[in-house]
Amino acid sequence: MQYAASLPRWLEWLQLSIIHILLFASGLVLFGVFPGVNYWLPFIGIILYALMWWWRVNATDAIDKWILPSLTAILIFQLTLGLVFYPQLLSYQSTSQAGRYIKQQDLQNVYWYRKYGFALDYYSGRVIPEATDASLDTLSSGSIIFVTPDDLPDMPPHKIIKEFDDFKVTKLNATFLKPTRRGEKVKKMYLVRVE
Repeated sequence: MQYAASLPRWLEWLQLSIIHILLFASGLVLFGVFPGVNYWLPFIGIILYALMWWWRVNATDAIDKWILPSLTAILIFQLTLGLVFYPQLLSYQSTSQAGRYIKQQDLQNVYWYRKYGFALDYYSGRVIPEATDASLDTLSSGSIIFVTPDDLPDMPPHKIIKEFDDFKVTKLNATFLKPTRRGEKVKKMYLVRVE
């Protein structure tokens, strides 16, 4: 406790700067990157922020003045990431969305063609085999193929049954993070049924 009370003033300013950077990043996600997704989280953030300052002013223990504001900012930031950022971001991972759809619809005879992701197998609950160039013409009517738009012309006669947004979520960039320009980076993936 004595050590916390003797820390230099510039360290306190550094801490407050980092806290406000985390809060700014949370606000940026909530109001700039994925606006309108979660309406109650900003109110919780405001209440926690007010409580942080109340505790900082009224705490008698120097350790509490250092630790609790940091924990509050981390909590707000993690709530923003966990409840808004990651769920929205992962909706652009076509392989996981297609896998969920395959499982929900209990689709049979499903294949992938030139676009694979482990999430496709994981979320569908099974191993989905590859349809190769040689096997395309031998697929039975009613077979389902997960395919890119560029490969649609190579498919046997088919009908598109579902379209998915596709973005490599591990390669975030400023264009994707701007909602008005997100469409420039998002591609499409399709589930097609062979006729």
